[in-house]
Amino acid sequence: MKKIIIFGRGKSSQGTPADKTVPAVKPKTAYTDKFLKRRELRTRQCVYISHDVHGIVARLVRSFTDQGRDITVGGYIDTVLTEHFKEHRQEINELYRQRNGDLF
Repeated sequence: MKKIIIFGRGKSSQGTPADKTVPAVKPKTAYTDKFLKRRELRTRQCVYISHDVHGIVARLVRSFTDQGRDITVGGYIDTVLTEHFKEHRQEINELYRQRNGDLF
């Protein structure tokens, strides 16, 4: 992990020891808070996605789990779709309503 040296407190070019270094902490992002969290799926349903999309999602999830996050491919996809429905609820309802009434 990278370390941040605060205001020249690290080892100087003359070889004096560092006073104190602080581990670098990556700030949480909105994406991290929204999508990279464990989601328990109690009832599951099989769906098909393209091989290419599955490969991308699987690599992402593998990377996230290597960083200590406890997520699955299904949980990640479920979270992404849930957020998509929240963000586009009005448009989706309008398209659906044209034939069937409200969806949500």
